Amino acid sequence: MDAGREDTSAQHPLATQEWLTSSILLKFAESADDVSGLCELALINKNFSAASNSDQLWQKLLPPASHLEPGGLQKFWLDRRTGGECYMMSARAVTIIWGSSPQYWVWPRCSDAWFPEVACLRSVCWFEIKGKFQQPLKPGSYTVSFRMQIRNTSCWRRSPIKLSLRNVSYGHESINSCTLFQGQFPISGEFTVEENESCPVEVEFAMREIKVLNWKNGFLLDGVFIRPSNVVNALERRTISIVQEGYIDHYEEVVDVDVDVDDDGDGEFVDGVDDDDNDDVFVDGVEDDADDSNDDDEGAI
Repeated sequence: MDAGREDTSAQHPLATQEWLTSSILLKFAESADDVSGLCELALINKNFSAASNSDQLWQKLLPPASHLEPGGLQKFWLDRRTGGECYMMSARAVTIIWGSSPQYWVWPRCSDAWFPEVACLRSVCWFEIKGKFQQPLKPGSYTVSFRMQIRNTSCWRRSPIKLSLRNVSYGHESINSCTLFQGQFPISGEFTVEENESCPVEVEFAMREIKVLNWKNGFLLDGVFIRPSNVVNALERRTISIVQEGYIDHYEEVVDVDVDVDDDGDGEFVDGVDDDDNDDVFVDGVEDDADDSNDDDEGAI
C-alpha cells in the first residue's frame, strides 16, 4: 500500500456492524413479512448474523404480553420461515361440557403434550367443546385446528361431528361442516382478517355431536391451534411424502400416546401404540394409518 494512501476500510460504513444492523432494521420496517429473506442474510457473514439476532429486529412482531391468556393457558411463537404469528390454546382454556365431572372427563398429565394436562373423555353422549380466541392479528387468512387423539374410532363412526367457526368481529355467519372420524378428516376451519381491521379479532369455534347421542369415549384434546393458513399449507406440503393423507405439524416430535384411565379416574400416558386395530390418532384432525411415519417426522401435531 502506498504510504500516502490512507487505509479507510475501518471507517467505511459497510465494515461496521452498526450500519448493517440499521440497514437490516430499515429493510425489515419496509417489509415486515420478509422474515425468511432476512434470515438468509444472516448466512452471509457474522455481522449480518448478529444483526438478525437483534431484539429490536424481532420485538415488533411480538404481541403484548397482556394479550395472552393468564396462567400459561396460551402459547405464542413466530413461524421460523414466514414470521407468521402462531397461537395455541390449552384444553383448559376452552369450554368442555361436563369437563369438570370426573365420571365423564379426566385431566391426566402427559409429557408429550404442549400443556401439562390433557382432556381425556371417559364416556359421554352429549359431546360439545367450544371456545373463543381474541387477539389483534395481521390481515390474512388463518386456520383453526385441534390437536387431538382418537383411541377408539368405532363409537364415533355413526356420530358425525359438527364443526362451527364464526368471526364475531365482522358478524360473519358460522361456517359449519360435518365429518366422521374415519379415513381423512381435517378438523379445521378458516377465517379472514380484513385489511382495515383495527380492533382485536374475535373468533368463536366449536366441535359438537349432540344429535345421535350414542355413548362416545376415547377422545383426547391437548389444545387448539390458530395459525396463518400459509403456515399450515406449507406444513402439509412438507409432510405429504411421509403421511399420504392429511398433515402433521413440525414443531415437535409426533408421538402416538396410549391412555389408560383407571377406575379411580387417574390417567396414565405411555409412549407407543400397541392396539391391533391401528385406530389411534394424534394429529391435527388427521388419521394416521402409517405406523412407521413417526420415525421420520420433524415436528408435532
